[in-house]
Amino acid sequence: MSLTLVTGTVWAAYFLLLPEVQSSDYVIAPVGAFLLGGVLGLTALYERRRQSRLRRLGLWDGS
Repeated sequence: MSLTLVTGTVWAAYFLLLPEVQSSDYVIAPVGAFLLGGVLGLTALYERRRQSRLRRLGLWDGS
């Protein structure tokens, strides 16, 4: 969850600091950024669970 919030906040700030921001961008940028952060957060969660499953089965040595 924290990865999602951090990533979303960084992307929202980036989109809002671009030159020539329109009024609709103040709504679209945070929503889009938090969705992007959510996708990245879920991907990281999936990868951590996959690695722990492979370790448990003895198929992955951590390298």
